[in-house]
Amino acid sequence: MNIVDSYIDEIKDNLDSFEGNLNIINKNKNNNGFEINIYIKKIDELIQAIESDISSLKLEYSSNKGGDINKDQNIKLLFQKYDQLKLQYNKTKLLDSRNSNTFRDEDGKLVKLNYNGNDTKDKVARLNKIHENNLQMIKDARVQLSNMTNTAIETNMELKRQTEQMRGMEKKFDEIDASLDQSKKTVDKMSKRWF
Repeated sequence: MNIVDSYIDEIKDNLDSFEGNLNIINKNKNNNGFEINIYIKKIDELIQAIESDISSLKLEYSSNKGGDINKDQNIKLLFQKYDQLKLQYNKTKLLDSRNSNTFRDEDGKLVKLNYNGNDTKDKVARLNKIHENNLQMIKDARVQLSNMTNTAIETNMELKRQTEQMRGMEKKFDEIDASLDQSKKTVDKMSKRWF
């Protein structure tokens, strides 16, 4: 098994855990005694691990296989599953906050909303704005990560090309050295004849 396959297997395992924890949340979200925070933290940790593995996978794929990772159907399906689970997770968190008079803050703690007319509307509007900002930050981070990965891939390919070019130059220098040695011998022979 090569390193690319090990990253793929690790991502698959993390996606299975992600899906399992998400199913537990969805099955128990109406249970008042259910501690959703534990599963939210687990999923958040899984998301970080998956993001890290995806980044490493892209670098290793370009180094080892040298092609476009987005053309590999198995990996493309893996990325699609991740995006679907993440979307489902965000919807679950959003629905959890909309279906009750509470929402979960960044730490997963339940915060109670007051239904006092405009005050509540303002809070909901602020929460929606925070959610939109967070989604935009995630999109921007993904674009930036993709750009960094592409730059790393291009740099790697350029370094390989330059290495090959230098090897070719080394061979030419060896040929020049051999020609110079031969020329020196020829000149020495000629000078002995003249003097």
